[in-house]
Amino acid sequence: MASYQTREFKKKVTMTYEQAKMARDAQTNMYEHGIVKPNSNSLISGLGTSASILTLFFTLSKAAVIATGLTTLLFSASPNEKEVLKDMVQTGLREFNKIIKLFEDNPSYKMVEVELPFIEYKQHGELLAQFFTGAGNVIRINTGKGWIVL
Repeated sequence: MASYQTREFKKKVTMTYEQAKMARDAQTNMYEHGIVKPNSNSLISGLGTSASILTLFFTLSKAAVIATGLTTLLFSASPNEKEVLKDMVQTGLREFNKIIKLFEDNPSYKMVEVELPFIEYKQHGELLAQFFTGAGNVIRINTGKGWIVL
């Protein structure tokens, strides 16, 4: 039995195109260097370029804390649980690319507010890791002339 608790939830996040790309890159780093081929040094280095986005999307603000949390999580997880996590994170990345494409297809969009699905893992009340698991729902967009509710 896992020694951690999971919680799925939705969170509203307002982001620019650049922030969306940084969030995708941060989760890609967590996936590649924290889950698939765990390497704390590569993970910390990769997340260093996304430091400003970590709190907005993933609650944790320091790359080293994320690396430690992922190491703890993967040590506690069964092989089946690791596969489920990999699938959820991959789905999150694939779906999140739709938000980035929305910006690319609509250059007048300055910001979007999205309700994103997340999963988090905690152990003894301490957050180990958090990932977005889908594209979520776009609630409103800003074109620089105010917000448009969808």
